Amino acid sequence: MYAIIIEKRPLLLWKEKKYALGFYIKSIISTMLVLILVVFALSLTFKLADSNIDSEKMKVLVQVFKKNRLLLVFTCLTAGITEEIIFRGYLLPRLEILLKNKNLSVIISSIFFGLIHYGYGTSIQIIGPILIGLVFGVHYQKYRNIKILIICHFLWDLIALLVKTGQTQ
Repeated sequence: MYAIIIEKRPLLLWKEKKYALGFYIKSIISTMLVLILVVFALSLTFKLADSNIDSEKMKVLVQVFKKNRLLLVFTCLTAGITEEIIFRGYLLPRLEILLKNKNLSVIISSIFFGLIHYGYGTSIQIIGPILIGLVFGVHYQKYRNIKILIICHFLWDLIALLVKTGQTQ
């Protein structure tokens, strides 16, 4: 409502580009593979440095999600939709207009994205989302399609939480 009433602009400034189904599938798969590589490298770095990866807050959430799969899926869905609309759809284009710099706008929006994960309690749970935000930000600038990122975000969170809760069988 802020974008429409105060800014008098649409929420998503960049017109959504449409692609063939094959592009969506390839884009989702390739983006997920990039995320796996980036987060694997980050996790390995933290493990080699003997840094704490798990937080108490995440342990509590995992216990809640173990008892309620529907809540787990709902959380992943709402996080994917809202966070992508806010950080890639809303913030990224506005930062690019304000800063007149594509790279800096991706970096700043990614840092903000990482910082909202501060409450989980460990530095990897901030740095990981910053790196994920960089991947998503570059993708959104290049392809201008928020749906792909929403799907990737949802799948990333879902897979991560299913692995953490041991519900992958």
